[in-house]
Amino acid sequence: MIGLIGQVLTLALGSVLGAISGYYGGVVDLIVQRATEFLAAFPDIPLFNGAGRRDPRFWSPILVYFMLTVILAFVRWGGWRARCAG
Repeated sequence: MIGLIGQVLTLALGSVLGAISGYYGGVVDLIVQRATEFLAAFPDIPLFNGAGRRDPRFWSPILVYFMLTVILAFVRWGGWRARCAG
């Protein structure tokens, strides 16, 4: 269920930003493209390590995993497109 939520968040964020980029074009499109490339440049292991250390100790393992999924959804929303274009 957590993976499904992560995919839905990624799909929603990517769709909204893609629609805004396509509708306005020009500078907005350029900013969205550069943001996608910038976020795709982050390696996963240090991101997991840093995000995992920031979680409070009293959180359950399920909640920690869910928060990591949400973080990855916001960081990797354009990952497929950025990896294919690169």
